[in-house]
Amino acid sequence: MKSLIHFFLIVILALLAGSCNNDFLNNTEPTTFYTIEEPLVISSQQPQGSISFHLPEAGDRHYYIRTHPKWMNIEPTQGRFSGGAIPFLYTMSQPDYQTGDDYYSGWLEIMVEDIGYYQVQVWYGHFDQSTDTIGNGGNGHGGQEPPITNNGRVSPIKGIVTDALYDKSGDLLVIATKNPNQLLIRNTQLDLPSTIELDKSPQCLELTPDGKLLVGYTVAYLSVVNIQALSIEKTYTLNCVPFDLAAGDNGWCYISPSGSDFDNLRNLNLETGEITQSSSHPSHHFHGGTWLMKVKDQPYLLASRTSVSPSGVLLFDISQGLPKDTIAYWHEDLQRFWPMQNGQHMLTTRGKVYFIPAYTTKWEPIATFDLYGELNTRMNFISSFDESEPTNSLFVAEGTTVYKNYSQQETGLIEQFDATNLNRLNTYPLSPYEVDEFGNLSEAKLEVWYVFVNSQGKELYALRRNANEAYRDRWSLEVFEVE
Repeated sequence: MKSLIHFFLIVILALLAGSCNNDFLNNTEPTTFYTIEEPLVISSQQPQGSISFHLPEAGDRHYYIRTHPKWMNIEPTQGRFSGGAIPFLYTMSQPDYQTGDDYYSGWLEIMVEDIGYYQVQVWYGHFDQSTDTIGNGGNGHGGQEPPITNNGRVSPIKGIVTDALYDKSGDLLVIATKNPNQLLIRNTQLDLPSTIELDKSPQCLELTPDGKLLVGYTVAYLSVVNIQALSIEKTYTLNCVPFDLAAGDNGWCYISPSGSDFDNLRNLNLETGEITQSSSHPSHHFHGGTWLMKVKDQPYLLASRTSVSPSGVLLFDISQGLPKDTIAYWHEDLQRFWPMQNGQHMLTTRGKVYFIPAYTTKWEPIATFDLYGELNTRMNFISSFDESEPTNSLFVAEGTTVYKNYSQQETGLIEQFDATNLNRLNTYPLSPYEVDEFGNLSEAKLEVWYVFVNSQGKELYALRRNANEAYRDRWSLEVFEVE
């Protein structure tokens, strides 16, 4: 089988800054044609994947895909280059005809605004590996690799990210890191960064209804932070190391302890500082290392265990502040899930959207959950999600696992779905490179562990980690314009 000679291209950032507008499509098209000599090779062992088209002279121009083989689906079909590069996602189907070779061939044509047509031959068959980059090497670069360029939408994060959240009321992105121990706070409207230095390593974050930030540490403390004034208002001594936090609507903070053994939910009264343990029944249903999630506008707290299987679905009644003794429990293995903003649905890491079940005093109800619908995600797991009311959209970060202590070893993805009918609206591939504090760029596969959308639904913020096990402490922020 023919060996692949990777062309001069390198994987580069592709921020799809805007879709192709009608003026571009209606203008008289240039008639210049360019042929990329090296074929785009797709292995039948990898019928789905991503490729990057690098064309330095394209700059930030619009493009659209004029034609492609009928057995190849490629997205996005139109958009804008970013710094002379654009990533594509492809899905191959089995051709309905036979050839005398071990592969099929066809032509992919891309129209670039004000420049012309670029065509590359696509080979699909029994190859050892697939091409991951394509482009034109005959435009002033002398066959040499052009430098990676950054359009300013990717920036390094100093430290190891332990948790993050987004306050839509003030458009504040809050990132907790260790090494160094700090809170990075960015006003995304003003593009104004601030830092609060911490004397302990942060573990988890939560936002109270009145806009205060709760910070749990890797030791038995919890602080209340005024993120507007950039000051720590109060620190509480706990009787456990917090794993996760949930803020109630009534001045209470609910704490899941770290660990993997049978344990109790902790309840911290933020006004008095009193901390109690819930002697819940049945006691064996609650473990250390449990995710906590407050249901919006409902007096309920959802929970999912990380240390046992099945993970279970736990539901606490917190209408009186202190949780009621009986935990509503479902013996299901949904792993990670999130209650949605409507207070009626919950999204699972596998993309299923269920109705949140009603609280019950039965110890082990056997009823399954009612299904609202399902997101047709391209990757196996959702690691993070956010919602935009102005655009009626869901934004999900996708990868190969939901647990951060495992490296994914491949680049993740962000997708946008309609919040009502759950149809896919757009895809936002991650830029395949990192940038250090000195502005140096390097190719990398990136996982995305947090995704947030601003209050207007116009910008996305993705916190990315290097997917290589040896470099998993490298984090970066990427910003996308929502199309």
